Amino acid sequence: MVEVYAEKCPNYSTVTHWVRKFKSGFLSVMDEPREGRPTSVVTEKNVSTVEGLVKQDRRITVKQLASETRISVGSVEKILHDHLNLNKVSARWVPRTAEANTFPRMVKLNFRGNPRFRGQFPSLCYSDLGNKV
Repeated sequence: MVEVYAEKCPNYSTVTHWVRKFKSGFLSVMDEPREGRPTSVVTEKNVSTVEGLVKQDRRITVKQLASETRISVGSVEKILHDHLNLNKVSARWVPRTAEANTFPRMVKLNFRGNPRFRGQFPSLCYSDLGNKV
């Protein structure tokens, strides 16, 4: 077996464990479901809870979401990015599909409204009507 599979060959103790399982009537080497902690906290309930909190306050942080929902920061980020398709833009959570269309306009508006940036970044400082800021 080692000659055929080389480094991908299972350990001898693993093979003997499988042999014992097959002899006792099990037909699969996969683990059986067992009680205990769920494998993932990314459930429909948690996704809808995070979505509701984000809709209430688009400026909420990942840490605030994690503390309010009692979910880890990594799981909250997974829900936001993978399940709700949200990204943080200008301190707000926005849908990923809208980001491509609205981000340039948001940048223009942010530069237009802030006097610190007048005269800087002239290529970005145009309003939608084509007037310079």
